[in-house]
Amino acid sequence: VYYVPGDYFVTNIADSTRLLKTTIVLEISTTDPDAAKEYLTENNHIIRDVVVFTLRRKTEDELRSNDIENSLRKEIVDNVKSKLGLDYIVTVYFNDYVIQ
Repeated sequence: VYYVPGDYFVTNIADSTRLLKTTIVLEISTTDPDAAKEYLTENNHIIRDVVVFTLRRKTEDELRSNDIENSLRKEIVDNVKSKLGLDYIVTVYFNDYVIQ
C-alpha cells in the first residue's frame, strides 16, 4: 500500500544557493491500510515537515553522492516513524529528484 504526502517538496540545500525538488511516495505495510492512510492523512503536515527538514540539513555534496538514495530513504523513514510513533512505513520512493 502506498501513501503520497502531497505534490512535491522544494527546499534549500545546506551551505548552498541551490534548491532540491523531489516527489516521494511512502510504502506502508499494515493489516489495516485504510486506518493507516487515514492516520497519515491527518498527520500529513507533520510528515511534510519531517521530510523538508531532513532534506534541508543535507549539503549539495551529500545530495549528489552515489549512495544518497539508500541513506536518505532510511533517514526519512526513521525520522517519520520516530515523529509519529509508528512502525508500518517500509520505505520511501523518489519519483523525481532535481537539484537546481
